[in-house]
Amino acid sequence: MRKVLNWNGLTPPSVTCTGFNEWFRGGNIDSLSLVFATGYLSNPASFYGHILLKFNLAQVPSSSELLDESINFGASVPSNENGVKYVFNGLFGGYDASFSNAQFYQQNHMYAENELRDMWEYELALSKNEVDQIVAHSWELMRVKFVYYFLKKNCAYRMSNLLEMVIGQPLLPQALPWAIPVTVFNRLESLRRDGKPVVRKVRLIPSRLNSYHAKYTALSTTQKLLVKEIVDGALNFEQAVYLALPETEKISIADTLLDYYEFRIVGDSKNIRFKKAKQVALLERGKLASQDSLAAEEWLGAKSVSPPHEGSKPSMIRLSLLNNNQLGNGIELRFRPTYFDFLELDAGRVANSNLTMFDFRTIFANKRLGLKSLDLVNIETLNLAQTPLAGDGGWAWKVKFGFDSQDLSCKNCMTFSAAGGLGKAVLITNNLTIYGMVDFFGQTPFLNSGTLGTVTRIGLIGSPTDGWKSSITLGEKSYINGSQTSHRLVRWENRFGTQRDWDVRISYERNIARELKVGISAYW
Repeated sequence: MRKVLNWNGLTPPSVTCTGFNEWFRGGNIDSLSLVFATGYLSNPASFYGHILLKFNLAQVPSSSELLDESINFGASVPSNENGVKYVFNGLFGGYDASFSNAQFYQQNHMYAENELRDMWEYELALSKNEVDQIVAHSWELMRVKFVYYFLKKNCAYRMSNLLEMVIGQPLLPQALPWAIPVTVFNRLESLRRDGKPVVRKVRLIPSRLNSYHAKYTALSTTQKLLVKEIVDGALNFEQAVYLALPETEKISIADTLLDYYEFRIVGDSKNIRFKKAKQVALLERGKLASQDSLAAEEWLGAKSVSPPHEGSKPSMIRLSLLNNNQLGNGIELRFRPTYFDFLELDAGRVANSNLTMFDFRTIFANKRLGLKSLDLVNIETLNLAQTPLAGDGGWAWKVKFGFDSQDLSCKNCMTFSAAGGLGKAVLITNNLTIYGMVDFFGQTPFLNSGTLGTVTRIGLIGSPTDGWKSSITLGEKSYINGSQTSHRLVRWENRFGTQRDWDVRISYERNIARELKVGISAYW
């Protein structure tokens, strides 16, 4: 108000607020960063990632960015909330929500250390006056209660509203009934003001798990062998083969082990053996020079990671021409508001995973229009081990429920089904993964089908060349009850293209009938 109103020569009253002065940090906050925590499949509220706003203090030699203030927006959920109630209230406004603040080290500990999620920091090119406006208004918002809606009025919506106050342009599509965090970063990266980008720079804050993966990947073959022997207990830091190494190689080994044991402690905090092994590695590290074993740019090269704004956009529509050996030629229209499948670009998301909701497919064939499927939720992750050390990776799993055609030979033969699967995946090369999975399902009956059954399948996902990613699945569907016999399933799908906005899909599928499709997808 002091800057905007015309005071006609009068001096505006001076008001002192101790709390605000502490919040404002004496005007020493010189920039803002929007931080994206990647998706977390263990919590439905975090499937699509999360947004934080970080206040960057003017750096002095003794300062640390971990002490910077940050703000968060989230629902107030009672502890031990029932899962069904949690989902219902989250979708339909059953929770209050508010902004909260914490020093950034607490956010880093929660997301990067405990939940093992990468974080991407987008520093914004704002003027000092704009930074001060956001900091001041966020102080006011701390005392406001909101109604929380998971799909729309979530962290992406509220953080966008806050930043739009100074950016002056919308950061989310206004007409869509959902708000997805990654869309905000897509928009920010594309914006220009006075010919200059709104985003000053992008920085990765790796999770503890991915920090370990990167450091292990950067080791030589000999170093990897020594790390494994130390973890397995066949070697220690006092033996000649380790002592003979140059100090730089010892640093790399010790740093890798520290990240490994930290990651194991997160998964099993009561395991005394991991804590003792970490202490031994920490003591060894204290004897060595104080230097990083892997610089940030080397980390990016070791992991070949890309920021979220370089991945496929979250919403998709696809038009396909198809030939079905029983239904003839036709057209399929597919619409998916969120989020990604196995073949899409991996940037800024959980790799080797599928996460789609409200995935709708309709088919027009033989002059008739029919619903082919509606996947309400379809989540699958391969949970790959990136290294040979114990504890890396885990079980592949799947959860899916929705409406689907009984098979490819019929139209308007919809059933409702719910399925869960468990399996194992192995990384053969950097571009080739093989997995096996057993799905257990229940469905509403159709003709002679049963209501309970299994699908046993093996699959392969690979990228033969840049711009071509392929998935092959072979399986068998069997019913536990009913009179319908088991039958084979085959699916081969290919994605062509490296663009974020579109791709071409070619697929062959066998499920009673055989179907070949060629389609083009648009993403936004």
